Amino acid sequence: MLKKSLINSVIVLLLIINFCFVNLSFATSLPSIEINMGQIETLKSEALNQDRILYVRLPPNYAESNKAYPVLYLLDANSFFIGNVYQEAVSLVSRLEKVNDIPELIVVGIQSDQWYKDVVTAANPFETYVNQEVVSYIEKKYRTASNRILMGHSYAGAFVSGTMPHESKRFDLFLALSPIYPSMSYINSIIDNYQGLKPSSSKLIIIDGDENPMDKLLLKRAAAKLNKGVLDFNYLSKKLDGHMSVLTIGLSHGLREHFSDFRFPSRDMVRKNSFDLKKLKDYFENKDRKYASKTDEAKLKALAISMAHRYTSMQQFDKALPFWRYGSSKFKEYFMNGYAERFIASGETELAIQIWREMNELFPNSESNYLAKISTIKKSE
Repeated sequence: MLKKSLINSVIVLLLIINFCFVNLSFATSLPSIEINMGQIETLKSEALNQDRILYVRLPPNYAESNKAYPVLYLLDANSFFIGNVYQEAVSLVSRLEKVNDIPELIVVGIQSDQWYKDVVTAANPFETYVNQEVVSYIEKKYRTASNRILMGHSYAGAFVSGTMPHESKRFDLFLALSPIYPSMSYINSIIDNYQGLKPSSSKLIIIDGDENPMDKLLLKRAAAKLNKGVLDFNYLSKKLDGHMSVLTIGLSHGLREHFSDFRFPSRDMVRKNSFDLKKLKDYFENKDRKYASKTDEAKLKALAISMAHRYTSMQQFDKALPFWRYGSSKFKEYFMNGYAERFIASGETELAIQIWREMNELFPNSESNYLAKISTIKKSE
């Protein structure tokens, strides 16, 4: 009996050890994710009469290039309220950079351990610190482009939407995420501030979640009364988000909108403009000049395939055709045939026939007989 009990104990122990090793093997086999969070720098502030901490994250290719980079200034660098906002922002920026949704950015986290005082009760010294000292420090030390973004969340968002725009020559985009306005007198001071604005190319975007819109609508009405060109004011509400969750959604939206001319033309832009190859080349030449990027012929041929997708999916194959012919992709035949099959399923047989006729010319050595496909379709009609 004792021997049987001992054997059972050994079996259980072996199972436990095996389970541990299996789980350890799964844990160690996960790929590591590396995100450059940057470095910590100390700035002696005369406006605040103290040393303050900055987090500075440079673009991945900063050391290997001579480019100047846009700068995102982030006020919620060390938020104690909803976690590490700086880390979330850098992670999001890194992802958007990798998929070419935005150009590479310098990210500057402006740290504070007394946010309410800095942005509400004693905002003037902090305004001087951000507007003059921080921006001057970064631009003297690093290669920066004349494209600056200031972002704040919660009370810092209220600061961005109110205290800063009168110094809009410093920033091109003010991004206020789920701002909290402490009082009606604070709102009135913002409205008074708007009256002193001068025409500029700056834009203010306020994005909140499913929250009370009253304060933002008061500011929107005040901004609407200003002369044209004084303040480009935009207020958005993300109904599926709240004060805590709107941060990354709002930051992504704000950055993507601000850098919309960096990306491939949107479907709306393609609908409103008739793109041909020349217009597509011009579009990316303008982008290259603005952002110091480079679109060579190989990249342009890949972009032409993207434009072919745009027009084909919009059932404008006559406009898509020049892009299919010029563009280059090892999946081109697969893509085109996929559209033809979907058009057949949707009852758009003429579009499918147009595509297969073109494919018969583009892919003479294909294993598929596109003329036979056309013949089969016509017989079934």
